[in-house]
Amino acid sequence: MRRPDVVVVKDASKAPTQDNIKQIVEMKFPPDTLTTRQRDAYVLIAGDDKKLATLEPTDCDCQSEKPKDPNIPIEELGAAAAVAAWVAYILSRGRMPRPPLKPIPGLVPVF
Repeated sequence: MRRPDVVVVKDASKAPTQDNIKQIVEMKFPPDTLTTRQRDAYVLIAGDDKKLATLEPTDCDCQSEKPKDPNIPIEELGAAAAVAAWVAYILSRGRMPRPPLKPIPGLVPVF
């Protein structure tokens, strides 16, 4: 019996059958290595050897620079939140609470 570490599917609403498997990922940490028997079993599960990927600690991009904060002005966040609220209201056909027509004085977003 074999259980891959990760099975990436094309459609998450369907079972992970061979026609729905996008990729199988096996993670290996030294001294563990992918054996021939293990590889053959995963290829059999995936249905294609091109769908099998292995990840090792050397594949990590951990030393890369961390992303910087986007530094978005609070005024833009408020406008984006208002637009998102109206889109949700319209798409829900009025089942969501109706957003205010003008800003509420003294209301400051909390992050």
